[in-house]
Amino acid sequence: MSIPSQTLLKAVPVLPAKNLNQTIQFYRDRLQFDATHYGDHLAVHVHGIEIHFVESTVPSGFQGAACCIYVRNIEDMYAYFSARDIIQPVQGLKDTWRRTKEFSITDNNGNKIRFLEKKD
Repeated sequence: MSIPSQTLLKAVPVLPAKNLNQTIQFYRDRLQFDATHYGDHLAVHVHGIEIHFVESTVPSGFQGAACCIYVRNIEDMYAYFSARDIIQPVQGLKDTWRRTKEFSITDNNGNKIRFLEKKD
């Protein structure tokens, strides 16, 4: 038996944060996401994309995580974030062996946010 078709609607990553208030500032001010703070939980969102955060209870040895956001017109997205000077300079926009074009940013917590476009 398999999962019934069209029952899964959306996946939302939950990433660690060192400080939720600083994370709000990063996503709101640098990326132009909206933010909803629920006390011990934060949700950032824009155009149907959501990323949630929980404050890490282990400050020593904190390690960031990662998530992927698939987009259309990755060149436009790259130009948008390049103008904000937040793209990892070593990587830039690149074609991958996975038949994607992608770039990454690293947020204030060390989480890697990968933006990808599938190539035909």
